Amino acid sequence: MRKDGQAIEILDLIQVKVGYGGRLLLAPLGEGENTLRLTTEVVAIMRADLGN
Repeated sequence: MRKDGQAIEILDLIQVKVGYGGRLLLAPLGEGENTLRLTTEVVAIMRADLGN
């Protein structure tokens, strides 16, 4: 998710629904607090297989 290629853990997807803006609760990269990010209108929701 970051420009430097570092992964960010998504702690929660809040009110993510097609046709509406979404909210993502992200874990901090180090010391600090969780971050809430708002998205533009969601156009599709797909499952990602990350091989875990």
